Amino acid sequence: MPRPSRSFDRALLASGRALFPRMGCAGLSVRAVAEHCGANPAMFHYHFRTKDKFLRTLLQQMYDEMFNGLQHDAVQRGSAAVSIRTCPNSMPPMRKRRDPPASSPSPGGRSARRSCT
Repeated sequence: MPRPSRSFDRALLASGRALFPRMGCAGLSVRAVAEHCGANPAMFHYHFRTKDKFLRTLLQQMYDEMFNGLQHDAVQRGSAAVSIRTCPNSMPPMRKRRDPPASSPSPGGRSARRSCT
């Protein structure tokens, strides 16, 4: 018997992707995914066997896309050394620290104001 079209695989994964943010791993059901894409739950089991295998495939696909995007961004920015060197230039100027007003000496004879040195 020939295998059904792979478009069911993609449709089920697309439905899982659409439902995942709202339902999460625990709330995502085989029936909800199948109904969302207009497939019979038997097609879900034919392609993925279990919900666990479906979730692994779905999450792996999502992670792959995320890491590819991060890698692309890193390549566009250049090396880490360049990013570190240019970071201070891209930050807004920092306000100067205001020293607290001078106060009367503390009981030990030292000033309450402390020095960083």
